[in-house]
Amino acid sequence: MGLKKYILGYLIFSACFSFDTWGFSLDSILSLQISDSTKARKIFTHFKTHKNLNLAQQQALLTQCISLLKEKNHPSELFAGIYKQMALLKLKEGNYQRTLYYFEKEKALRLRLENIVKLGHVYNNLGVTYAHSGLYNEALDNQLKALKIKEKTQDFAGLAGCYHNIALVYDYQKKYSKAISNYKKSLSIKLKVGDQYPIANTYTNLGIIYANLNEFSKGIDYLNRAKDLYLDLPDSLNLCIVYSNLAWIDVKRKDHLSYVDNITEALQINKVIESTGMKASIASVMAEHFEITNKKDSALFYYQKAALLFKETGSSEDLLRCYKHISKIHQNNNNFKQAYAYTQKFITTKDSLDQKQNQLMLTNAQEKYESEQKQQEIEIKNLELEKAKTLHYFFLIIGLIFSILLLTLGLSLYSRMKNNKILEHKNQIISGQKNAIEKQQKNVIESVQYAQKIQRSFFSTEEQLKAHFSDSFIFHKPKEMLSGDFFWLSKVQNKYIFAAVDCTGHGIPGAMMSILGNRLLNEIVNIQNILDPGKIIEKLHTGIVNDLKQTSDQNSQDGMDLFLCIHDPIEKTLKYSGARNKAFLIEKNKLISLNTTLKSVGGKRKNETSTYRKFETHKLTLNPKTKLYMFTDGITDQFGGPDRKKLGSKQFKTLLMDNHMHSFDSQKKNIIQYIKLWQSNHEQIDDMLLIGIQFT
Repeated sequence: MGLKKYILGYLIFSACFSFDTWGFSLDSILSLQISDSTKARKIFTHFKTHKNLNLAQQQALLTQCISLLKEKNHPSELFAGIYKQMALLKLKEGNYQRTLYYFEKEKALRLRLENIVKLGHVYNNLGVTYAHSGLYNEALDNQLKALKIKEKTQDFAGLAGCYHNIALVYDYQKKYSKAISNYKKSLSIKLKVGDQYPIANTYTNLGIIYANLNEFSKGIDYLNRAKDLYLDLPDSLNLCIVYSNLAWIDVKRKDHLSYVDNITEALQINKVIESTGMKASIASVMAEHFEITNKKDSALFYYQKAALLFKETGSSEDLLRCYKHISKIHQNNNNFKQAYAYTQKFITTKDSLDQKQNQLMLTNAQEKYESEQKQQEIEIKNLELEKAKTLHYFFLIIGLIFSILLLTLGLSLYSRMKNNKILEHKNQIISGQKNAIEKQQKNVIESVQYAQKIQRSFFSTEEQLKAHFSDSFIFHKPKEMLSGDFFWLSKVQNKYIFAAVDCTGHGIPGAMMSILGNRLLNEIVNIQNILDPGKIIEKLHTGIVNDLKQTSDQNSQDGMDLFLCIHDPIEKTLKYSGARNKAFLIEKNKLISLNTTLKSVGGKRKNETSTYRKFETHKLTLNPKTKLYMFTDGITDQFGGPDRKKLGSKQFKTLLMDNHMHSFDSQKKNIIQYIKLWQSNHEQIDDMLLIGIQFT
């Protein structure tokens, strides 16, 4: 069971109210003969001071403010405050994607205004929102930025909040040692400040972590400290949370008497506060108790009750856990139809959750990129208009000077000096605009770098590969900042499954395909437990066709080529399959080509009547020190050399044979150097990926 934790706190915001009537005329303000910025300020003042606005009315007012100020792009406190309030409205709706969008807009303005205190608030709010979205790396990045600002400004309450939020992110990632360290830093500050409520929060979360680590005595100690504080405050909801967690620990310790006392207290408190979330958590604890005591019918009843409640509250992770337990109980009761039904519910819910997170990450990066591009286009148009005006003024001045020369030489000299000063001022304006455009271009590059960071978080790394195969390496050189090639690795049932994948295109289109491929491989192997290479690729093909709606050869034909293996270290065997990608095996100083099916994954051919596409599985027995090299065609298709030819398969085989006796670190270094010399000053034409592995 996932123990009940506190939601990420310390979100810094101003209140938004929710009542029924307008109470003023928006049209009357818009019709006033005043500047747009003054109109926006009046509307925003009404938004902040009136409590008779519902959610839709609040959003309408803020949208009007943004519309009035957008054309001028004011780097003002007013504009930053409007973006902040719009973000908080979207957070209230549960729309994390748009919440992040508006907080990012606020951040950009805070950076320009150099308001370090409020910038710290923005980073904190971004970190909280990313954590709610399940994007923990981004959450940590923003919380750490907020932490530095809180330290610099000596905001001790804010500092404690940052440590608490950072600890929660590590907690959710099950990095418990880091979580405990940050909770204790937060607790140390809170004890000095003396605010009892935040102290109780931290005691509770420390108790839960120690319980998850099976250090039950420490867990009970911290939970009892929290209980004593909540009794004094009083705080019924958090007191109920503490009792339910103490009951869960009792289930783990098989202390039936203590369990009855604690679960009874939790039930009695929740009768008063009527919290749906607590109903779900308590039902889940009771279900696990009945499951451990082998009372299957009662366990099934409470798991089903908890599942309904978790679905109502939107707690997807807890809902998945309930579905998994219900399926297991039905399977043990030989009720395979119901077991299958709940397994399907588990897969559908998990897939929906993964898709939302993947879509959120890509959409954030794309929206930021498109916004910067649009702003750059506006700046370029403004610059062109300014240049045209300057040119017009230039000819006008020349004519004026010529006329004045006819009158008097002295007056002409005076006029020329004056006009030269005007031209110099115009040139300074143009130079400033040029610098602004260069800054916008830099922001665009930073947006793509941000998307690159998101994409890399999905890819398996060389460090992960070396954890399973000490003699190995990965060489990955994208053509652009974002890549369509990626390496994927997983371990299931003591078998290693890995693949070298080449998606259609490179850059942003290739990156989007790579995230789709990564998600489908995780689902097929880690959730559906399919461990046949050919079947995995067949499922991957079907998933891409369905997700990209490739039901007709008139639709998108995007897809991917790949080589996929399953290594059984116990049986010393290698099963493999592929889609238009092959690999090389070097065994006893001989190179063997592992050929695969000459069909790509994805797309629909004219002669195909269904989405099914056959991919063959091959199997071979491995000898000690056999080496495998998987690669994408970006290496063999690279032009270079004195005659500007492709590197080619033959020359690549020779390169591998010349180096395979060296250590894998030396192999990687030599191959990179060779490709660099071969390419010379020729443009890289595609993403490059090479993986080398030696089997023991």
